Amino acid sequence: MSKASPSALPLGLLQGVLDCSQNGVMVYQSLRNEQGEVYDFRLMALNKSAEKDLGIPSKELLGRRLTELFSNLPRDAVFDQYRQVVESGEAIRFEVTHLLPGRRRATWLDISAVKLEDGLVMSYNDITERKHAAQTLQEQADLFNLALNSSANGITLMQAIRDPDGRAVDLQTVLVNNRGVVLSGLTREELLGKSMLSIYRSEPSLSFCRRLLDVMNTGKPLHMEQYFQGENLWLSVLVTRYSDEGIALTYSDITHTKTVEIARQEQAALVNKVMDTVHSGILLCQAIRDEENEITDFQTILCNEESGRLTGFSRDELLTTAIRDLDPYGFLGQLYPEFREVVLSGQSLRKEYHMARKDVWIDCSISQFGDGVVVTCTDVSNLRHSQEELEHRNQELKSSNENLQQFAYVASHDLQEPLRKIQSFADILQNHYGQTLDERALDILSRMQQASGRMSGLIKDLLTYSRISTHREPLRRLSLNKLLDEVLNDLEMTVREKSAVIERPSLPEVNGDPTQLRQLFQNLLSNALKFQHGDTIPRIKIDCRAVTGKDIPEVAHSDLSRPFYEISISDNGIGFDAKHMDRIFQLFQRLHGRSQYSGTGIGLAICKKVMENHKGYIWAESSPGRGATFQVYLPSSQPAESVN
Repeated sequence: MSKASPSALPLGLLQGVLDCSQNGVMVYQSLRNEQGEVYDFRLMALNKSAEKDLGIPSKELLGRRLTELFSNLPRDAVFDQYRQVVESGEAIRFEVTHLLPGRRRATWLDISAVKLEDGLVMSYNDITERKHAAQTLQEQADLFNLALNSSANGITLMQAIRDPDGRAVDLQTVLVNNRGVVLSGLTREELLGKSMLSIYRSEPSLSFCRRLLDVMNTGKPLHMEQYFQGENLWLSVLVTRYSDEGIALTYSDITHTKTVEIARQEQAALVNKVMDTVHSGILLCQAIRDEENEITDFQTILCNEESGRLTGFSRDELLTTAIRDLDPYGFLGQLYPEFREVVLSGQSLRKEYHMARKDVWIDCSISQFGDGVVVTCTDVSNLRHSQEELEHRNQELKSSNENLQQFAYVASHDLQEPLRKIQSFADILQNHYGQTLDERALDILSRMQQASGRMSGLIKDLLTYSRISTHREPLRRLSLNKLLDEVLNDLEMTVREKSAVIERPSLPEVNGDPTQLRQLFQNLLSNALKFQHGDTIPRIKIDCRAVTGKDIPEVAHSDLSRPFYEISISDNGIGFDAKHMDRIFQLFQRLHGRSQYSGTGIGLAICKKVMENHKGYIWAESSPGRGATFQVYLPSSQPAESVN
C-alpha cells in the first residue's frame, strides 16, 4: 500500500489486505480549519483496484484532496456523506455515478464508508452493469405499462383461488389497465387483490363469473358478448388461460354498436310485423350475377308471410334458395324474365298472372330496388271472379234492356193501337148516336173515353221512364236558357189559361241530354201549374246559384267538394207534407185522387231518373198549403266560386 505518512501505518499490513480486495478501497484523512470543522479530505492510501479505476499512478494521487480529485461531483454527492461519517462515527452506504478516466459512460459506484481515527476508509463496488440492467428492466416495464394503459380495450389478469382439491373456485385480479378500471366502474384499489365473487354477487354478473371459472378449469378459450344491466354496458370479452394459475381477459365497449344492432333488429322485427299484416305478398329480391356480370338468377332477401302463401313456399325456402332453383316452372319461374327486364331497364312493371293449378289470379307490381327488385303480389282471384260475374251480369242486363226496348216498341205499337180504336169507336158513338143514347149510356161512354185516355197517358209515361232508364245518349254541351224557352213554349197554352206568372233568371250551360232535361223541366213546371188552389193564379219562381256538394242534402261523400248548379223551382200551390218525401219520387205514387188532379204518378220518378243519369241530385221542400220548392243539382264543369 502506498502511503503519505509511513509512521501512521501498522507495518504495511493494511496495504496487503487492501490489494487483495476486488473492490476499490481508499483511506482519507480529515482536513480541518481553525474552528476544527472538516472542510476537505486528503487521500492517504488506496489499493490497486482503485488505482486502476482512476487511471493515475498512486504516487500522483496520494496526498491530493477529495474535492480536487472529484471536482466534477456535486459537493453533497460525496463530501457531505464522508463528513457525516467522521462527525457521527456511523458507517454509511450510498450510490453515486461518476465518469471515471478512460470510460465513455458514467460509472455507478456502490460506496461504503466507515470512520478510521480522524478520517475514514471507503470501499466501492462498480454496479454499472447491474444499474443498467435494472434501468433496462424498468424502461421495459414502463413501456409495457404505457402500452397496456394506452389500449382502447380493457385488459385484466386474474389468478386462480383454489379449493383443497385444487379446483379453481374463485379468481382475484392481479393486474388491470386504465381502460379496464374505467369499464369496471370501480377504482383500481377496489379491484386489485380482491376476490371476484366478493365484488360480483348478483345475476347476470354471477353467470359471467361462472363462465370465467370454466375457462380457468378447462383451458378452453371463450369469446362472448356480455350485458351488464346496472351499468347499461355491453362488452365484447375474450378470455384465455395464460398459465395454470391465471386467465387473461381482453374486453371492449360495444354498447353503441350493440344498441344500434338491437335498434335495427327491433326495426326489422317491426317491419316484418307490419309486412305480415299486409294482405299482399312482398318480396325483395337481389340479382345474382356471373363472372361476366350477367344476371343469372334472383335471391329473395326479404319477404312476408303472405308471399309464402301465394307462392306455396315457406319463408325459409324463399330466403335460402334462388327463385329459378326453387320454382323453375312455376309462378316464380314466370317472374324471372320480368325481374331481369326491370333491373336492366329501370322501368317498373305491373302484370297479372294466372296460376292455373290453383286457379289463382295474382296482380304483381315490380319495381327496381338497387341491383334487384321489390315485388308486391296481391291475390285478385275474388276480384277477377267478381269482374267475370259482373261482366256476365252486365251482358244479361244488356240483353234484358234490349228485351225491354223491344217490349217498349211492342207496347207503344200493339197496346196503343187497340186504345186508339176504343177511343175512335167511342168518338163515333158519341158523335153519331149520342142523341139516341140515354143519360146512363152517355155517362158510361164518357167514363170509357176517360179510362182509355188515362191508359194511353200511362203507357206513354211508362215508355218515357223506360227509355230514360235504358237508352242513354252521350252528354253534350247545351244551353239551359234555350231548353227552358222550348219547355215554356210547349206549356204556353196552360200558362195563358191560368194567367200564371213565371219569374226566371239567366241559366248556365251544362253537359247533359237535351231530351231528358227537357222532360225534367216540363214535369216540374207542369206540376207547379197543376197543383194549385182552385182559381189561384200560379206564381212560379225559378232561381239558379253555384254550390258545392256540401250544400246538397244527402249527397254522396265523393261529391262533397264537387261544384254544382242548384236550379230551384218554387210555386204557391197546395204543397205536400214533408213526411211523404220518400214517396213522391217513386213510381205510381200519388198524394191526391184522380178526381182532384190528373196524372199517372210517374212524372217525379222520371225526374229522379234523369238526375241519376246526369250524376246529379233532386230534392224537395214543402208544407201543406204553402207551396213547394224543387231543387235540381246539375254538375258544373267549373269551381263553384267562379260561377256567378
